[in-house]
Amino acid sequence: MSSFRGLSIGISGIFAQQRALDVTGHNISNVNTVGYSRQTVFHSGSNPVNLGYTRGGTILQLGTGVDVQMIRQYKDEFLDQKLRKGLNELGYWGKRQ
Repeated sequence: MSSFRGLSIGISGIFAQQRALDVTGHNISNVNTVGYSRQTVFHSGSNPVNLGYTRGGTILQLGTGVDVQMIRQYKDEFLDQKLRKGLNELGYWGKRQ
């Protein structure tokens, strides 16, 4: 039974890394796209299974693998605000003209 749990842990790691490779490929594909923000994958350990307690009161746990916690975009807030302000002014003066 424990060998199947080991396979499950390995499979969860493979799927998490596959998602990270997908995001990397997406970043590479869009390197020349104007306005594209690079993305990064964050992993975390999935919830362990509690097996019981030892005589000393310590909880015995079995790991269950890894999960993709989130995919985050990297943006520069300062540049985004300047861009929004510039586009707003461009629209204003275009209307006035």
